[in-house]
Amino acid sequence: MTGLWNGVTGVVGGAVRSVGGSARGLERDHARDGVAFLLLALAVIVALREWWGLSGALGGAIHAVAAGTFGLVAMAVPLLLAWAGVHMMRRPADSADSARLMVGSIAAVFAACGLTHAVQGFPDATDGLAQVRAGGGMLGYLIANPLRVGLTGIGAVVVLALLALFAL
Repeated sequence: MTGLWNGVTGVVGGAVRSVGGSARGLERDHARDGVAFLLLALAVIVALREWWGLSGALGGAIHAVAAGTFGLVAMAVPLLLAWAGVHMMRRPADSADSARLMVGSIAAVFAACGLTHAVQGFPDATDGLAQVRAGGGMLGYLIANPLRVGLTGIGAVVVLALLALFAL
């Protein structure tokens, strides 16, 4: 099983690195193909549910985790996972660049979930989880509601918009 996994991840990683010239000739120690391949697989799995409505117990579980965590922003999660996987395959040793991109991506996701939660009228958890999922998910709830309580709704939106600008 390990041999199969290493073979598949090596082939996929090699194919991604062959596009362009910046990632050719990486040593095997630097090619984090296993984790990157896992991110690509997760991107496909989440896309199957969030974009194409995969049904059944697995589809319901995927949706409960994705939409429960990110709300409507879950529709973008497959793109983020795929981008992270391809980036990891193409530039595995560029830790400064990866760290900067990770901070910006997390800030963008937090801002998107918070702003989505605000646009949906700051649904409260007492309104039911379906309402929270229809907004920014639990992440949006945990980010936007404390800001709304402390700064009012407009203040929360301003802070979240600034966070989105920082993410750029």
